Amino acid sequence: MAIAANLTPTFPLTVWGHVFPGYRAFYTVILNLTVVVVLTVILGALKARSTRSDETVAADYYA
Repeated sequence: MAIAANLTPTFPLTVWGHVFPGYRAFYTVILNLTVVVVLTVILGALKARSTRSDETVAADYYA
C-alpha cells in the first residue's frame, strides 16, 4: 500500500467504484481489527468443538 501511494501518508481506497482517500494508518487499524474479529470467531468455534473438561482435582496440587 505504501509503495502504491508513492510513500505518501494518504491512500485512495477504491471500493465498488467509489474512491475514499484517507490516512493509511486508519485503514491499517481497520484491517487489523477485522482480522482480530474473524480469528476470534474462528478460534472460539474451534474451542467450543473440543468439549474436554478439566480433570484436575484439589489433591493434585499437594506434594
